[in-house]
Amino acid sequence: MVYIYSPAVGRAPAQVMPVHVGSDQPGLAEAMRRLARLHDLGLGVRRDPAKAAMWRARAAR
Repeated sequence: MVYIYSPAVGRAPAQVMPVHVGSDQPGLAEAMRRLARLHDLGLGVRRDPAKAAMWRARAAR
């Protein structure tokens, strides 16, 4: 299991999210979707809908 850390920014709290990663990396797409969500909400990063869309597109590949 791998953890993604998102530091606190402004009033958004820091978050740690577990992502399961195996030999074929099934957790990679999940990590990309979660990263997209952080960009959508501006949690730990600046809110950026364009980056969120890019991460969702990469996760769908």
